Amino acid sequence: MNIIELKNGSKAAIREAKLEDAEQLLNLSNSVMDEGRYMVTRPGELNFTIDDEEKFIGKHIENPGSVLFVAEVDMKIVGLINFQNGWRKSLEHRGSFGMSVEKDSRESGIGKALIKALLEWAQDSTLIEKVGLSVFADNNRAIQLYKKFGFEEEGRRKREIKNADGQYIDDILMYRFV
Repeated sequence: MNIIELKNGSKAAIREAKLEDAEQLLNLSNSVMDEGRYMVTRPGELNFTIDDEEKFIGKHIENPGSVLFVAEVDMKIVGLINFQNGWRKSLEHRGSFGMSVEKDSRESGIGKALIKALLEWAQDSTLIEKVGLSVFADNNRAIQLYKKFGFEEEGRRKREIKNADGQYIDDILMYRFV
């Protein structure tokens, strides 16, 4: 567990997820998806149960090429970063992550701390060599954060995302070697 100081002076714990976190992680995921911005999964599409979430956490705990970190403030999970590597031997050296931070906790340093924890974990791993992600092309705040950590654009999937209003957005693929 790593304790960090946030921009507002409060403290947050960055740690690996446990099975007991399932309900809070599910609540966080649903709240972020309900915003509907920068998410592939639309509101109402995530039909996970607590049991499903426990299985999801368990897969990360069991797989040496996967990790799920949470950010916790005052015993409440306010952010997560989820990394999974490739399942085949020729792809297990690389993987990608997704990250979510609750609306009221953004711009506090939590996203930065979660990425830092992931990259430190990946650098310590004897398996992981490449960390990737995909990001909506219009999510400039996230793209700038990733670039600060040394991620580079690897490619662009044109009109990959179709929003509920029918508008298309490109999806940018980024990577960093560790």
